[in-house]
Amino acid sequence: MKKTALAKFLEIAGISDTDFAQKIRVTPGYVNLIKHGRRVPSAKIAHRIRKETGLPMEDIFTTQEGR
Repeated sequence: MKKTALAKFLEIAGISDTDFAQKIRVTPGYVNLIKHGRRVPSAKIAHRIRKETGLPMEDIFTTQEGR
């Protein structure tokens, strides 16, 4: 299963998809798609994710199989 740095961050931080979605102004469903590697966020959304999480941009756009 694909696991993104965003999925790991939200899990460790205990932040729900709904709460994070409100912070970056998207739907919870869209957050779920991004964190499972089924959608690649636009540059605008990626910048919002980076601002909220501190994750490097390259980590926002990549997934790691089975981790």
